[in-house]
Amino acid sequence: MQGFFPQIQGGVIDSLKGLQFVPPMLSIPNSIETGKSNDDDLTWNIRAVFEASENVSVYVGASTGFKSTSWNLSRASAPVYADGEALALAGLLPDVYELGTSAATSLGFGTRFAGPEEATVFEFGLKTRFERGAFNLAIFDQSIKGFQSNLFQGNGFVLANAGKQSTKGFEVDATWLPVDALTLTFAATYLDAKYDEFENAPGPNNTVVDLSGERPAGIPKWATSTSATWNFNVGDALGFIRADWQYESNVLMVDNILSVIGAEQPYRKVNTVNASAGLSWENGLSAQLWARNLFNDEYLMSAFPGVLQPGVFNGYRNPPRTFGVSVRKSF
Repeated sequence: MQGFFPQIQGGVIDSLKGLQFVPPMLSIPNSIETGKSNDDDLTWNIRAVFEASENVSVYVGASTGFKSTSWNLSRASAPVYADGEALALAGLLPDVYELGTSAATSLGFGTRFAGPEEATVFEFGLKTRFERGAFNLAIFDQSIKGFQSNLFQGNGFVLANAGKQSTKGFEVDATWLPVDALTLTFAATYLDAKYDEFENAPGPNNTVVDLSGERPAGIPKWATSTSATWNFNVGDALGFIRADWQYESNVLMVDNILSVIGAEQPYRKVNTVNASAGLSWENGLSAQLWARNLFNDEYLMSAFPGVLQPGVFNGYRNPPRTFGVSVRKSF
């Protein structure tokens, strides 16, 4: 009987392996995977500035950037297919992994890490300032080789290097004081972002998809910020009334979501107005009445698919309309 129960236990375990969605994490380091990375790079920055006058300057620049290896420390961390072949030869590959003829025909493999990425940026800019305002402009073209993406694969997120990801765009910001009491500000950013090369992006059920030409998630095409502030005096107190508007155009929140069967694409659009009014005195006392998200704009701050739950999304919504009063005393 002593040998009978272990046999039953082993049979039950083997029969349940087929129901295991996520294979057990293979310990690292092991005889094949060192669990270490060693990265180095030389970056540079060159800029030339021409001062057309006391109030106007123009600049051009070029620079490079570097991001070292990113490691996957989640429960879904799994060896890459090439290391899986070596682990199988060494007899260290768990049975839940299926070693096919390629990464696409295998099961259970993922990414331990994403290799380094290298960025190159070219920029042209204009800076101006005048008696009643200022205006700045920056036009840029950024490309990243080996862009480190974090893609959903159905049972978790995995790291992957895109061949190339680029972003072209511009930024403007302006300040104007039409009268002494009124300050107006405006800022806008336009971003044209895409995966130039991403042919072997991880897909669901250990498949690969081609995201080349797609727009990366989380990067709105347009983002603007405007504000108006009116300053005034009430007796010996300084007062102000301020309103601002924050806007971001519609943007996909999760990469590669079309490959998740039954999932509805989660988008976010921001259209939020805030307002405040306050008084301050020379004795250090100040009081402020404020309203955030005045018109109760609703959007998700972040969203992510439910693991092993096709079509299910979890998300964190923005704070609702909130009113408040703040009183401060400085000593």
